[in-house]
Amino acid sequence: MPALDYKYIADLVSHAQMGDSDAFAELYAATYEKQYYFAYCYLRDEYLAQDALQETYILALKNLSKLKDPTLVIAWLNQINFRICYSL
Repeated sequence: MPALDYKYIADLVSHAQMGDSDAFAELYAATYEKQYYFAYCYLRDEYLAQDALQETYILALKNLSKLKDPTLVIAWLNQINFRICYSL
């Protein structure tokens, strides 16, 4: 997994918050591997990890406007992912 470029990701979040769906797609592409790995390590089941990943990004898309500091998006996604994994 490549290292994350936090400035680039924060810029994507800012654009996505302004309604740019391509920016959210890029945000997903830049972060989904680490989020999947996080879910898989917690759940130890590839199908449940895929479900958790899907729910994570659905909730992120619905609540992206509530994220006040785009530089914290990775921690925010981790928190969403953890809560979903914990509930499964």
